[in-house]
Amino acid sequence: MDEKIPMLPLRHTPKPKLPKAFAWITGIEQVSKRFEDVPQFHNLEIYFSDHPHPNWHPTMTRIVAEKISYPVFSAHYCTHFSMNWYFSISPVIASQRHFIRNLLEEQAFPIVEQWMKKERTEVWLISSHELRCIWNPALEKITTQEK
Repeated sequence: MDEKIPMLPLRHTPKPKLPKAFAWITGIEQVSKRFEDVPQFHNLEIYFSDHPHPNWHPTMTRIVAEKISYPVFSAHYCTHFSMNWYFSISPVIASQRHFIRNLLEEQAFPIVEQWMKKERTEVWLISSHELRCIWNPALEKITTQEK
């Protein structure tokens, strides 16, 4: 009998509706299954953001038109209100979703998993951290960046 994987809960709000030209890069079920063995799994939440650029100003339409790089998936450790972990997920152009998701799964998710499983010092845990998986549409590649 197959054991059901628990689904990660949503952080704050439901997933925003997207215009037809865009799609979420991945969903709750896929992320829950992919990261079920990280130590933080039972303390993780998922946040869907339709304003994916770090400064929140450009719209998705502008991001696409100007080929602006932006994080499509990020892992966060946040200490602002309480110590917690969450993933933020952003939309992509619907027609490129499968291509970008494959890159994310093959190249970035192993790095995210490694980052999540890393042992943390007490000093590291006193401030917030983020690992971004950044889609670069001009180069058609994903890179990771820790902030």
